[in-house]
Amino acid sequence: MTTTTESAPGKKAERPKKAASPTRSKARPPVIAAGIVLVVVFALLFVWILNAQTHTRQVFTAAGDLPRGHVITTSDLATVDIPEGQPIKSVATTDQGALVGKTVVKDVVGGAIIAPEQVSGGSGLSDSQSIVGLNLTASQIPSYPLAAGDRVRLIGTPGNGQDVPAKDPDAISATVVSTSPSADRNTTLVAVQVPRTQAALLAARAATGRVALILDGGN
Repeated sequence: MTTTTESAPGKKAERPKKAASPTRSKARPPVIAAGIVLVVVFALLFVWILNAQTHTRQVFTAAGDLPRGHVITTSDLATVDIPEGQPIKSVATTDQGALVGKTVVKDVVGGAIIAPEQVSGGSGLSDSQSIVGLNLTASQIPSYPLAAGDRVRLIGTPGNGQDVPAKDPDAISATVVSTSPSADRNTTLVAVQVPRTQAALLAARAATGRVALILDGGN
């Protein structure tokens, strides 16, 4: 006798479910390769940045203020490390001869990096300029302190017994290079830069003591 299995009214007979097969992750070689390349690139970039920060060169700085006209000695020099490849005007410590024995032509502040154009192998003067030394008494120079770079005028003064000129005397424009007290401290030694064409006249006046210095504003 055959037995028939009937489903409940209104319900379809359920079919036996197949066992779910485990999902297998598929490897994606192109994605893995791209990830490896990125890691390598970032690693190389990090190494490059690190090297750029650690590669330095040593250059000269001024151990103290170096005024124009000063002749540099080894004691005037200090050193500092700066990043390699930076566009900083400087003199490498391997080229000490480019500074020692040279004349400062532009004032250098203490601690500043010394640039090549701030020194010269000569006096630092152009062919059209000269330096004249003056030995001035208190009546020939203002009591106001002078500094290198001050613009001044130098005039001839009357001799003993001569009248004061009716008009303004001729003046020679000059720039102060340096000042210092004389050995006996009774006068002031002033070195001034003047046009070469007027240097002889000023030197002659200075030799007679008939010259006075005027400090002008706007310095």
